[in-house]
Amino acid sequence: MPFITEKGGQYKPGLYLDGMKKLTDLEYLKLNKFQALIYNLKLFFCAIPSWLKKLGKGIVQFFVNCWLSVKNGVVDIVTTFTKGNWAVKTSFLIFGFGNLYYGQILRGILFLLFEAVFFVYMFLPSGGLYWLEKGQWFQVGKTIGTEQGDFVYDPIYDLQKWQDGDDSVKVMLYGLLTIIFIIAFVATWRMQVKQCRICMDITASGKKIKSADEIVSSDEVVKTYEELVAGYGKLPGGFNALAPIIVPVILMALGTIGKQLGITGFALDLLSFLGTPIISLAVGTVFAVVQLALAGKMGDFYSITNDTLKTVGPILFVTAAGGVLGKVISSTTMVSFITEQAPGLMAMGIFFPFLLAAILKSAQGSSTVAITTTAGIMAPMMASLGLDTPVLAALTVMAIGAGAMTVSHANDSYFWVVTNFGDMTPDQGYKTQTLLTLVMGVASIIGIFILSLFF
Repeated sequence: MPFITEKGGQYKPGLYLDGMKKLTDLEYLKLNKFQALIYNLKLFFCAIPSWLKKLGKGIVQFFVNCWLSVKNGVVDIVTTFTKGNWAVKTSFLIFGFGNLYYGQILRGILFLLFEAVFFVYMFLPSGGLYWLEKGQWFQVGKTIGTEQGDFVYDPIYDLQKWQDGDDSVKVMLYGLLTIIFIIAFVATWRMQVKQCRICMDITASGKKIKSADEIVSSDEVVKTYEELVAGYGKLPGGFNALAPIIVPVILMALGTIGKQLGITGFALDLLSFLGTPIISLAVGTVFAVVQLALAGKMGDFYSITNDTLKTVGPILFVTAAGGVLGKVISSTTMVSFITEQAPGLMAMGIFFPFLLAAILKSAQGSSTVAITTTAGIMAPMMASLGLDTPVLAALTVMAIGAGAMTVSHANDSYFWVVTNFGDMTPDQGYKTQTLLTLVMGVASIIGIFILSLFF
C-alpha cells in the first residue's frame, strides 16, 4: 500500500504502513537506538514507492510542458505567416524587414546586421560549418585530444616549428560557440517575426506606432523633448553629460599609459597624480558640480549630497571594514602556514590548485591574493603534478580562478557591496552570495575535472 502522509510531509500517527503502525513522538522516544534505526529504515523504504511516483509524474509533466510549448510555438508561427501581410511574410527570410517597413529603422537595421553576421560566420572557410564538420571525431575511431601538439624540427628552415595536434579543444570550443550562435539566431528570428506581427496588428486597429524604435504600450506616458527640458531645466551638452563618468576613466588610463610609453619627468608625475583613483574621481565630481551650476541648481547641492551620503555612506564604511578585516588576516602567518602545508595536498592533481586558492580566499577574503599566491606555489610544481602540458596548464589556471571565488563571506569587501546594494542582511548574504559562490566554485571544478580526463 502507498506511503501515507499528511500535507507538508508529516506522518500521521496511528496510521498503518504496510502493516507497521506509525508511532507517536512519545512511543518513538521509548525505542532504543537499534529499534529507532530499524524503524527509520522501514519508514524510508516504505516511502520509496511514493517518491518514485512523484518523480515519474514530474518527468511526464516536464515532457508534456515541452510538447505544449513547441506545439503552441509552431501554431503561432503558422498563424503569423498565413494571416500576416507581405511585409510580415518577407521578414521570415529577411531579418528586420517588417521593422523597417513599419518605421522601426534602428531595430530593423540591427536585426538585419545580426542575420548578415550569422551567415558570414557560418559560411567562412574557417567558420561555424567548418568546426561543426570537424566534429566527426565523435564518430567511432576518431581521436579526442590523443594527438598532442608539439615542436617538430624543420630541416628546410633549420628550426623547431609548432605542429598542431587533433585540435579537439578548438573543435569543442568553436563547436559550442556555433551551437549557441544557432540557438540565438533561431530565437532572434522568432522575436523579430513576432514584433512584425504586433506592428501589423497595431496599424490594422487604426493606432499609430508611437516610437520609431520601439512599441510603446497604450498606457505609457510619452513626453516630448520640450516637456523634458521644461521638467529638468537646461539640459547639458553631450560632453558635459558624460564628463563625470568618462573623465576619471581617461585620467586613470593616461596614468598607466604614461608609464608604458616611458614618459619621464614632470609629465609622468602629472599623469601619475591625475591618474590616482581618488584624484580622478574628484575631478569627475568637479564636472558634476559644474553641471549643477550651469543648470542653476546649486541651491540643491546640499540636499543632493545629503541624500547620496545616506545611501552610499554605510556601503563605503562596511565595504572598507570588510577589506580591512581581510588585510588584517592576510598580514598574519595564515598565508605562509597554508603555503608550508601545500606539499601535503599535491596528490589531489587538478583539485590541488582549486583547494589551495579556495582555502586562501576563504581565509583572507581577497581573490587577488588567492590567485597570485596559488600561482606562485603552483609554478614550480606543475611538472611533478603532471600538469605541464599546454592544455592542463590552461585547466590549472581555470581551477585557480574557480577556487579564488570560493567562498565570498564577511572578510571579503565585495560581500558587503552585494549585501548592501541588494538591501540584504548579513544572514541573507550568507544564504545567497556565500552559498552561490560555493556552488559556482564546485560546479566549475567539476567541469574542469571532466575536461582533464580527456586531455
